[in-house]
Amino acid sequence: MSHDINALIKQVEAGDIDAAEPGLVAIVAENPRQPAAQFYLGIIRLKQGRNEEAEGAYAAAARGLPGVAAVHSNLALAAHRAGSKEVARLASVKAQVLAPEGIGPYTLQSEAATAEGDTAGALLAAGRAFAIAPDQQSGLLLGAAQGAGDAVLVERATDRLLNADSSDLGASMHRAFLLQQNGRNIEAEALYRILLKREPNNPDIWFNLGVTLIDEGRFEAAAEPYARRARLVHGRPLEDAPEYAEMPLMPVQPVDRTCARHRLKHDAEQYRYLSERDVLPDNFKSEWEAYQALLDGLSEEQRGAISFNLDDAEYGRIERSYNRLVYIAASGWGDTDPLNADLDWNKIEESYLDGDPRAIAIDALLSEDALARLRRFCFESTIWHQLKGAGYLGAYYRSGFNDPLLFAIGRGLRERLPRILGPHNLKMMWAYKYDQHMAGINPHADFAAVNVNFWINHAESNLEPETGGLLVFRKPAPQDWTFERYNAAPAEEIYDFLGDERDNPVRVPNRENRALLFDSRLFHETDRFKFKDGYIHRRINITMLFGHGGG
Repeated sequence: MSHDINALIKQVEAGDIDAAEPGLVAIVAENPRQPAAQFYLGIIRLKQGRNEEAEGAYAAAARGLPGVAAVHSNLALAAHRAGSKEVARLASVKAQVLAPEGIGPYTLQSEAATAEGDTAGALLAAGRAFAIAPDQQSGLLLGAAQGAGDAVLVERATDRLLNADSSDLGASMHRAFLLQQNGRNIEAEALYRILLKREPNNPDIWFNLGVTLIDEGRFEAAAEPYARRARLVHGRPLEDAPEYAEMPLMPVQPVDRTCARHRLKHDAEQYRYLSERDVLPDNFKSEWEAYQALLDGLSEEQRGAISFNLDDAEYGRIERSYNRLVYIAASGWGDTDPLNADLDWNKIEESYLDGDPRAIAIDALLSEDALARLRRFCFESTIWHQLKGAGYLGAYYRSGFNDPLLFAIGRGLRERLPRILGPHNLKMMWAYKYDQHMAGINPHADFAAVNVNFWINHAESNLEPETGGLLVFRKPAPQDWTFERYNAAPAEEIYDFLGDERDNPVRVPNRENRALLFDSRLFHETDRFKFKDGYIHRRINITMLFGHGGG
């Protein structure tokens, strides 16, 4: 398949890097000496934080375009971020020789000064870059001015970001992101809302608005942009709320066809369950049979694969429902307290705060009505779109996991546990649903202050009542580990760090309606589990993250 390099460049310049990335990767794989493809792939890698790959791409571009200052300037920036100081120095010198008035060296100087704690030097270099290219360098100036405490320049840079030409959507979204990144969330929100008046069916803008609202401390307010984003990505439910009537019925972008055997098994079971409960229209009652037929017809390679892509024929058989919001079983929850009124919350607080490690189980967390409604929402809603290779599926806030009952639980927990959760806003929530014959989550820690995990599966589903929950290790993630490392490092790396503590975890068995409250920086993993077969017996856990970074 050939790729139009000019079209790909336009996509990158418009900010649509996800669309451009596969084509640029293919061009570079076929011809590593294609400098334009390497340059724009370098832009993508730099935005993704893959700095060493960005450095390699820019170096290849520089060999093909040795007289272009921007190539050397970008190489200097990527090399600096990747820790290649000498490469960064030489590229910066070359960029300045080729274009003495270029912004590249000043951008690099500002970043380097910031890294060294030289706020005055960072501001001076950022100011010079801003003077040359104010629209491009407003974000750099804003960050440097905030670091130096220069309120006048903070306002100047903010005003420039807000009032620059908005005809270029990608550039406007980037400016809003820079405002958000620098803590100017109110201004970022305003800019995103201006863009949405022009592009109301752009899921990326709705997503970014949701993130901004959460950063503002308005977690529940993010439900509206996330609900709209979910409908634009996954299509509207068959019976949708009236406030979404003006939105497109179908997804506005290609549906993700990534699949796995356990995903087809889950969807076949779920659609059969929905059919048996008579909640689907007649023309959907046999939908489960299409999934079962696909499952039965998988090749040996597909059965053993962590994931595979559905081809046109396979996808065509389930196109109207796969990765779609076909049905949402809203709880209808109002102002009623969803938590168990008989729990001794003061005692729970004391036990947690005195604990070493800080990890405590809370039994019978929810009222019977709240548990029943939450189960119905999770078992019936077709929101399980995130494929996990180990054998479980995820449902996320941004993609439909946003029932009002969940917000009521989050509010209730903060009210009942003010010394633990009071200082920390709810930052994220999700649910995972597990295949009975596969594995759970590897050891990791989370970027939050406090985790609340709770299980809503039926008691009789767990065939080994002393297992099936969570192992919480007594050793927290090191302070110098990045989030990417402690959240996604290979299991063996974390086990090596834990040493003897690997054999001495806090084991919290799975129980119906049991919660586990623990310090987010403690490494934890899914315990082994053995559950009954059948859709209603799947293990389901819900996670709520409060606060930031274990603080």
